[in-house]
Amino acid sequence: MDEKGFRKFIKEAKRVPKGLSEETIRSHVRMVKEFEAFIRKKGPKKKFGDAKASDVKEFIKHLTKDGRNTFDNLIGLLRYARFAGNKDAELSLLIILDGGNILGILCDTVKKEYGEGGTRSYSGTSRSQASGRPSSACLRRPSSSWADSSRA
Repeated sequence: MDEKGFRKFIKEAKRVPKGLSEETIRSHVRMVKEFEAFIRKKGPKKKFGDAKASDVKEFIKHLTKDGRNTFDNLIGLLRYARFAGNKDAELSLLIILDGGNILGILCDTVKKEYGEGGTRSYSGTSRSQASGRPSSACLRRPSSSWADSSRA
């Protein structure tokens, strides 16, 4: 990993938001180092720049087992992929992250259409008291880390 070059890339705000905290940068560096250690199991000389979409998907499965497949971890990998010029890894991460805010959008749409109030019907589905249509009571907002998707 080219940590010095990555830090310069971030400082110059090239394809990343300005003003990332040192804590965020350290977190990104840790994740990239962990990813590189993971792909080196396939080949001792393998680096981030050599990673394929399949490597990214396998690593995300690995993170998922530990509950660490968070937006912040994946966005760190995406930012490094942009720095490293690894279009295959970048595209794979963009596809995975693209739906990151879909639950919030769906929830807002349902609330707008059907309102927030609701009761449980005998079938277990939530229905609006006024219209009898499904309400948003069954939907939950994504965590705050997902809400920051505009900083990709």
